[in-house]
Amino acid sequence: MTWIEVPKFGIKYFKTIKDFDSLNFRPSATSLKITKAIEAMNEEKIEQSTMINCLKNVKTTQLDRMYSPKIIPAEITKDTKWYEGRQQPKTIFYKVKSYNGKLNYNTSILLPVDISLYFNEIEFDDYEKIHWATSGGFACSKKENIAIAKGISELIENHFKMYWWFNKTDIYLISKKVLRTNLVFVKLVNQEIINDIDLYLLEIPEIVGSYISMCILKTSSFPYISVGFGANPVFKDAITHAIYEAIHYYRGSNWYRFIGDNEKQYTNKNEDIVSLVKETTNKSLVRRESFYDISPSIITKKFDFFAKIVHSESSFITTKVFSMELQPLINSKYVPFFNSDLYSQDNVMKRDKYDGVPFI
Repeated sequence: MTWIEVPKFGIKYFKTIKDFDSLNFRPSATSLKITKAIEAMNEEKIEQSTMINCLKNVKTTQLDRMYSPKIIPAEITKDTKWYEGRQQPKTIFYKVKSYNGKLNYNTSILLPVDISLYFNEIEFDDYEKIHWATSGGFACSKKENIAIAKGISELIENHFKMYWWFNKTDIYLISKKVLRTNLVFVKLVNQEIINDIDLYLLEIPEIVGSYISMCILKTSSFPYISVGFGANPVFKDAITHAIYEAIHYYRGSNWYRFIGDNEKQYTNKNEDIVSLVKETTNKSLVRRESFYDISPSIITKKFDFFAKIVHSESSFITTKVFSMELQPLINSKYVPFFNSDLYSQDNVMKRDKYDGVPFI
């Protein structure tokens, strides 16, 4: 696959690679190593292609003897009526045993393969626009179990950052003393345009079964505030991913400004982000000096996940993971609130303000 390196925009060392075939910033990826960034970008490109063609790639089946749940979000919108309004072709998903991506082939359910795709109510030439990020749980890797683990990480990350943004749940500040052992943090923190880097956990990791981290990157240049998230049962990996995503946010914002976007759409949200961080910061973990790996079995005791292989191409495998208990990423005003404790008129207005949330 062809690619280009995105300009550094003032941040050294890190490589950001994007697809050559489009002006859009995605598919793309950031890493310290260019080979890792290229591989991650290629995986994201295959994920996007699979999302579009998922119904073509998956052989559907109807088996009444299998459990096939009726999935009804707390908020019924024009985007969820497609599920209620007609019989969706279903395919078999298998229960996930643990965070390491192993499946229990003795326990299965039937789900529409596109169950977490939501569609724009506005039609252009009979084409309904797919909202990408709510297709949460699609992941690509060279190994099936890694792809499934990535899908789980995406689902739980999206769920808990939606609860932070809409329901103001606590975030737990991490001591910079702990972060000094992370090479990615060290490479970034002393750079000239970096004003500050703060890392948080969105939940108590031992309770949830994963580290769900958030990086707030403050820079002296546009967009001034950049946000990144990462989820992993290994603390170092969750933190590293969140930092990479914050750099990605920074360069993506600069890329879109570079090709002509109005910069105000990226800076107008800074005040709300900073204000919410200040309001929800909990310092009860700030004295903690070490974070141990989380058992991969905790997450699947907390939530039920189901998965399947939806596509295999060359050496890449794309999987889809779904959980009926988790809120998908609200990346547009058309995405419904799945859980009743998120659905309120205040949150509907907050969703409308940014046409979703002001980050991805």
